[in-house]
Amino acid sequence: MVSSDNTLRKYAKSKRIDVHGHLWVFDQMYESGTITGQFAINKLDELRNKVNINLGLPNTECENRIKLWAQ
Repeated sequence: MVSSDNTLRKYAKSKRIDVHGHLWVFDQMYESGTITGQFAINKLDELRNKVNINLGLPNTECENRIKLWAQ
């Protein structure tokens, strides 16, 4: 299950269902070569700053990925 909804995430975890968020999806696509680093950076930036400003993705984790993907 992929979710950014905290209530849904807590429920899934209580039922022992694996739960992943947006950053995990980006990681999987980047690591598999489905998307390039630059594409991942652009889309993460768009997600954070245009699509859902209130999403609440952790800034440190986002910045760490951007540094990795920029290499």
